[in-house]
Amino acid sequence: DLLGDIENFLKREEFYLLKGIPYRRGYLFYGLPGTGKTSLIQVIATKCDLPIYFLRLSSLTLNDDMLQKLVSNLPKRCVLVIEDVDVACQNGFKPVMRKQSELYKNLPTAVDEPQPDINPRAMMVSGISYSGLLNSIDGLYAGAGRILVMTTNHKEKLEPALIRAGRVDKQVKFTYATVDQLVRIYENFYPFQPN
Repeated sequence: DLLGDIENFLKREEFYLLKGIPYRRGYLFYGLPGTGKTSLIQVIATKCDLPIYFLRLSSLTLNDDMLQKLVSNLPKRCVLVIEDVDVACQNGFKPVMRKQSELYKNLPTAVDEPQPDINPRAMMVSGISYSGLLNSIDGLYAGAGRILVMTTNHKEKLEPALIRAGRVDKQVKFTYATVDQLVRIYENFYPFQPN
């Protein structure tokens, strides 16, 4: 189902342009750790012959401008992956002030003192704001033909705005493999060969 959705998207650029719809697709892979989220991303990229770009939001030197430039310079057809987006949102967008000297020296330390009456989304930690993230994944700089895949083990920790329709077109839940799936995986690697 997922592969069909992606292949359909890749074939319909003209439809998107004619309808005035931004030509990009977003997915959220969520569920238990170790159940194949990253592996499926690699399978999709291989099957569709698309390069994969991993974006680490926790980088201490990344800011909104750099994020926009990185995203806008991606090739037209690619997979942009933001893994563990819940951790970035939980840790990266809380009200934390950085020392002025650190802004210029890119030092990896910060003063963790929440300021009263300050909107956490307006603050910047590691230079990335919440609005900067949202604009980079579906704003003017997002680019055409790009497939975004965000992964999380904790969907409940994500802000609704991050995964709303238009940013995330399809959500895929990952659970432990069923017995039937395990049998098929085994048979794929060790096919039955009669004597």
